[in-house]
Amino acid sequence: MMDAPAYRQTLKTLNETLRAEIAALESGDISVLESSTPAKLAAISALQLSPIVASDAETDALIREGAELCEQAALRVNLLLAGVERRLAVLSRAAGHAPQIRYGRNGRMDGGYRSLDLDCA
Repeated sequence: MMDAPAYRQTLKTLNETLRAEIAALESGDISVLESSTPAKLAAISALQLSPIVASDAETDALIREGAELCEQAALRVNLLLAGVERRLAVLSRAAGHAPQIRYGRNGRMDGGYRSLDLDCA
């Protein structure tokens, strides 16, 4: 069982890692993304395996901050993905291949990258 200070420290580590990943997404630094992913996954696993400690203001603030950082990362990834899709569509048309776009009931394109849900893990 993880005590409250260790739990908060793990949350802080996770938030720092998420900040580093967001900065790496913005700068396009793949090496930072690759190096921060194992630390992020280790922190998530440690939090999942430990029982939630008694809630206090600091822990709640760290959890909210982590959720907001996760949302920012997901939005950034979706923006990058939309840019890649636009470039792929331009290249497809230039090569003489008309892109086949099908929208599903949920408003997402079926069979494309946008049909994947890229929520935070």
